[in-house]
Amino acid sequence: MKQQYRAELLLLLITFIWGGTFSIVKTALENASPLIFSRDKIWNFNDFVFFLFSLFS
Repeated sequence: MKQQYRAELLLLLITFIWGGTFSIVKTALENASPLIFSRDKIWNFNDFVFFLFSLFS
């Protein structure tokens, strides 16, 4: 597969993921306050970063 086609497919995938997060955020904010949602988002990202560090170290 050419490098350009691969890059375009990855860009399309990232666009779909980015677009899909809007419905997730909308649903989450209907069920929780913005403060709790932000706290949980930061905690989840923190867990993901620690996972990556443990994976590559």
